[in-house]
Amino acid sequence: MKDIILILITLFTLSCKAQILPIENAHIYIKNPDVGIPENITYVKDVNHLLDKYIGAWIGTYDDKTIEFRVVSYVDNSNGTLWDELLARYKITDAVGNIIVDTTSLGNENELVCFSEYLDETGTYMMYYLGYEHICGQQGYMYLDVGNTLNTLRLMVYPNVDIIDLEECPNGEAEQIMPRHFITLNKQ
Repeated sequence: MKDIILILITLFTLSCKAQILPIENAHIYIKNPDVGIPENITYVKDVNHLLDKYIGAWIGTYDDKTIEFRVVSYVDNSNGTLWDELLARYKITDAVGNIIVDTTSLGNENELVCFSEYLDETGTYMMYYLGYEHICGQQGYMYLDVGNTLNTLRLMVYPNVDIIDLEECPNGEAEQIMPRHFITLNKQ
């Protein structure tokens, strides 16, 4: 009997220390840098499967280019808190099929794989994008929004360009290769 009580007390203590924060509530803490994610949170989890609708292969066109966009789920543990996230890789081709850029074979830890920021209160998923010329400004916040049909994904990048170092970028700011206005991709 004492063993059972001891086990129950141990489980209760561990459950009090290990707390799960639903991913749809994380934006509250992220948008308030003075607060941050509470220390007792051990997992920012997609308990309601809100990220599932983003996962898959998507394809669309913009500015005479075709983009193939692949989104996968990922559990990040880089800062000591488990965090359900999305990662995205892409391939962009021109009108005749020449590859402009292709990140589809890069590993999860590669900085050119689009990585998570957070799911905001509107249900839009935010990611961060770095292009091959990110030092010269090819970078920004990526917004993903799945339509009501779950077969379309709206995608846009809002560039995040700071001061460009002309010694590193003698040609100035790099051309943005991602769409700067919302485009619609179709699920494959």
